[in-house]
Amino acid sequence: MEVLKFLFARKPHPFLSDLLAAIPTPTELRGEPEPLSAADDPAFAETYNRLGEAFFYGNLFPQNASMAVSCYRIAAKLGSVGAQYSLGWCLKQGHGVRAAEEEAVEWLLKAAKAGNPDACYSLGLCYDRGIGLRMRNRREAMNWFSKAAKFGHPGALRMMNREKEREDS
Repeated sequence: MEVLKFLFARKPHPFLSDLLAAIPTPTELRGEPEPLSAADDPAFAETYNRLGEAFFYGNLFPQNASMAVSCYRIAAKLGSVGAQYSLGWCLKQGHGVRAAEEEAVEWLLKAAKAGNPDACYSLGLCYDRGIGLRMRNRREAMNWFSKAAKFGHPGALRMMNREKEREDS
């Protein structure tokens, strides 16, 4: 609701109302009846994730990190893996929200377990540096870097190469 209040609190761009009205919902595209609730339609989570990205990057709307976090949080709770990563990143960095490293690790872990390479890498960094955790855990960090490296994540590949060089010396 906070997002909708923001969108309609100001005079919208002249074409915004028409644009939003012209965009069919995912269920309309499939020719299905409207879901009874947002949780009944998995595309709803991705819609909020994309809305978060629009606020985060300043596409379609003025850039607003706190609104991006609000959208990411809704989408993450509804199961969007991309939003889980983005929310974790924002919480870790304190971008658009007060930094909350422990909560960041929780969201990054959810996204990493779902196979998001950026989340795997970020979680590896958390374990490597002890961010949001009780202590550093190099073995667990390398485990997450390895998973991200399997997806070709450049940062994870660098970390794996550094570890190999460390072992060889």
